Amino acid sequence: TTPTTQTTTPEQTALINEIRHLEKSTKNALRTTADELERLEHTSSKTRSTIDHLERKLKVLEKKKKQQNQDDGYSTRRNSVIGNGTSGGGGGGVNKKLNSFL
Repeated sequence: TTPTTQTTTPEQTALINEIRHLEKSTKNALRTTADELERLEHTSSKTRSTIDHLERKLKVLEKKKKQQNQDDGYSTRRNSVIGNGTSGGGGGGVNKKLNSFL
């Protein structure tokens, strides 16, 4: 058998070069996309961690606020009972008994 020599036309050569260029561009784009995804995953993880921390902090603050409101409500009720116990006549005996528990 005789070796065959394959010749390419200038159009074929141009197409081959274009394909090689597109392969290289695609590989670079995929690498860049992978890097960006990794960066976004890291950022997302940090954001989730920050949100979790803030949610825990908010829960503590809400609990403190609720306790403060309960404490304030107790003080307001106590002061109301004590304040009303001597005004308006009548009923003072009941209020005095309530005050003794407070």
